[in-house]
Amino acid sequence: MSLQLAPTELLDRIFQYLPRPNLLVCSSVCRSWQPPALCLFYKNIELSEKTKEAWLEMAHQTTVARNIGIFVRKLTVNLAFSTTLSQAEFLKLLYFIPYVKSIDLESSGYKLHYLSYLKKRSTDCISYLEDIYTGDLFTDYQLKQYFLCAYSFRDSLKHLTLRNPDAIYEIEGQSGSGLSFLKKFMSLNHVSIISDLQIRNNELKNLFVAFRSCPKLVSFSYQNSSLLLDQEEPDEYLIHSKNASTTDLNDTRINAIELIVPNLTTYYIKNIVTNFPTSLNQFTVSMTQTDYRDWIQEHNELFGIYLGLVKAYKILISNNKRRYSMSRRAQTPKELSRFWKLFRSARRNRKLFTTMHFSFPGSGTKPDFIFERDEHNMTLSYNSENLEDFCTNLEEFSPVYSSGYISPCNTDPLVDLVLIELLLHTSNEINQIRCKKIIDTFKTHACNLKSLSIEFTTSSTTNSKENMSIQLKSNSSTTSNIPIPNYALLKNIDFETLSIKSITSLLPQLTTLKIINCKPKFQEKYIYDLIGIEHINQLVLDLSWLTRDQTQIWIQVEEISKNRVHTLLYPVTKQRLPIHYFLNSNPFNSNCIPVVIIKCRTINEIVCTDTNFE
Repeated sequence: MSLQLAPTELLDRIFQYLPRPNLLVCSSVCRSWQPPALCLFYKNIELSEKTKEAWLEMAHQTTVARNIGIFVRKLTVNLAFSTTLSQAEFLKLLYFIPYVKSIDLESSGYKLHYLSYLKKRSTDCISYLEDIYTGDLFTDYQLKQYFLCAYSFRDSLKHLTLRNPDAIYEIEGQSGSGLSFLKKFMSLNHVSIISDLQIRNNELKNLFVAFRSCPKLVSFSYQNSSLLLDQEEPDEYLIHSKNASTTDLNDTRINAIELIVPNLTTYYIKNIVTNFPTSLNQFTVSMTQTDYRDWIQEHNELFGIYLGLVKAYKILISNNKRRYSMSRRAQTPKELSRFWKLFRSARRNRKLFTTMHFSFPGSGTKPDFIFERDEHNMTLSYNSENLEDFCTNLEEFSPVYSSGYISPCNTDPLVDLVLIELLLHTSNEINQIRCKKIIDTFKTHACNLKSLSIEFTTSSTTNSKENMSIQLKSNSSTTSNIPIPNYALLKNIDFETLSIKSITSLLPQLTTLKIINCKPKFQEKYIYDLIGIEHINQLVLDLSWLTRDQTQIWIQVEEISKNRVHTLLYPVTKQRLPIHYFLNSNPFNSNCIPVVIIKCRTINEIVCTDTNFE
C-alpha cells in the first residue's frame, strides 16, 4: 500500500515524531497528507508580541485563513502589559479558532481582562472549552473572575482550580460557595482545591460530598498550608464513615488523589482510607514540614497496609529544619523494625524491582525522603546533607536488607539495586577514604543483600554520560552473611586523583572488572595496577583514551603469582568489535615496546574495546 493512501490515523502517528518545521513540508506532498500535517502544525499556537499582528490579520481574513484556524486546539497568550488585546480583537481571534479546547493565560499581563472577555462572549462564539489555565491568582476579585469564567463553560470544562473553596459567589440569582456549584460542572474530570485557611472539622467531609455530585470526576488534588496537629484532629470522619454507604463509595469513581499538606496526620489518613478503601490507582502525597523518621514511626502500620492496596503511589517528605547527623540518637532495634514493616506492607508480596537511591550532599529543593511504587518498580530515595547522614539513612533501613529484627531466617532479598549519587563540585572530592567508608558501611548492614550496585556520579559536567561512576555487584557468601563484591565497573574515573590501586585494594575478591574511559596515570608507561585483586576472570579494558595517531599498540600483561608476561597486539584504527584475549596458553614475549602495562596476580581473559566506535 502506498503511504499516500495510508489512513489518517496512521499518518497522525507517524507525523507526531517529526520536527515541527517538517510538518509544513509534509502538508505540500499530497492532499491526503495536508489535513493531518496541518492539524499537528497548528495544534498549539502562541500569541506573543512577534506573532500578534500575523494572527490578527489571519483572523480578519476568510476562506483559506479560516481553514487554518479549525486546526487550533490550544491557545497560549504570552503578551506583556504593553501589548494587550482589546475585547473586540480577542473575541475575533476566538471566532477564528472555533475548536480550541484549552486557553493558557499564565504568562499574559492582563489575564483578568481576557477572563472577562471570555465571560462576556456572545452565544455564537466558542461554547466548548476543556481547560483555562491562569497560574496563581490571589485576590478575591481575581478568584471570582476566574470562577465565573469557568462556570460559563460548566458543560465542557474538564479541569478546575478552586482556591479557598468556601468563598461565596452570586451566580444566576443563586448564592453559595464554590463547592456548592461543583454539581453544575457536568464534564469535570479533575479539580484542584487550594486552601490557605486552618482546616475545620467538616472540611474534608464537605469536599467528598461535593465530589460525589460531579458525575465524571475521577481525580482531585488538595493543598493546605496550615499545620494540623494530631491532638487537634477532629472526629468528623467517624460520623461520616457511619453515614457513608458502600454504594456512595463505589459511585465516586475517583481513582487518583494528590495531597500537598505540611503533615499527613491521622485525620487525613483515616478520611482517605474511609472514603477510598480500594479504588485508587494513583496516590500522591507531598509533606512539606515533616520529619520522615517521626512520621514512619507513628503511621507505619495503618498507612503501610493501605499503600499495599493502592496500585501506584508516591510519598514525598520534606523538612527544611531537620539536620540531625551530629545530635541524632541511635535508634533501637524496635524502632528500626518499623521501617521494615512499612516497607513490607507497602510491597504486599509483589514481585517488584526495588531500588534504594541515596544522594548527598543534599539540595534544599529536593525532598528528604521519597517512597514510590508502580506495578513493576519500587523506589526509596534519600536526600542526605553529608556522608554521615547517608550512613544514618543506611542504618535506618538495615532491617530491609537483613530482616533480622523480624524474621532472621528470611533469605528473600527485598532490594535489587542500591544507587548512591555523590554530587561533587570538583573531581578531587572523590577519594579513597570516602569510597572505603561507603563500601564498609554496606558490608556491615547488608547481610542478606544478594545483589548490590553502587554508583558515584559528579555534576561537574553538563553531560550525565561523562560523570564519574563506580558500580559494584555482589553475591552473598555461602559461609558468611557479608556480601562479597565480585563485579565492578569503573567509568570516567580520574586516576590522577583516585588511583586504581586504591579502589581494587578494597575489592580483593573481584572476578569481573570493567574499566571504561579511564586514563591511567602516566609513569613512563600507562600502568593499570590490579595486584590487590586475588584473581580476575575477565578484564574489560576500554582504550578510547589513546591518541588517534597510533595504528596499533602493544599491551603487556604481568602475572605476578605465575611469574609470566604476556604481550598482546591491539589494532586501534577502525576497530568496532571487542577483541578477546585468553591467557591460559603459554605466554608470548616480544621485543616490542608496550604502551599499556597491566599488573595483576592471575587473569584468564582480557577484552579490549573502544567506546568511540560503539
